[in-house]
Amino acid sequence: MLQFLLTICEEAYHSQIEWMYNNYYNDMLKIAVTKFKLLDRYNPVLDAEDAVQNCFLRMVKYADKLDFTNKAHLKNYALTILTHEMDRILKENSENIDFVEEFPEKKQV
Repeated sequence: MLQFLLTICEEAYHSQIEWMYNNYYNDMLKIAVTKFKLLDRYNPVLDAEDAVQNCFLRMVKYADKLDFTNKAHLKNYALTILTHEMDRILKENSENIDFVEEFPEKKQV
């Protein structure tokens, strides 16, 4: 994932994106897995990985607007984006409700 992020961002931000990824990825993944487990998701690890990856994609997209010198603000921003991504995944999947279609039993003639 890191290699992909570095290919899509401007070269001027490579070191900052790499630093962010190396310092925040594991914590963000733990937070997301924990939340999805608490919500009894079918596969919380996959949902968490999706949320974290989408979060980093969004941060790379707006790297020019981020203040990489203020680490507390940067982490706050990352966790806020992560929360929004998790909520988006939950909302997206809640619209796809599984149902079991019942068929009437065949009558013997």
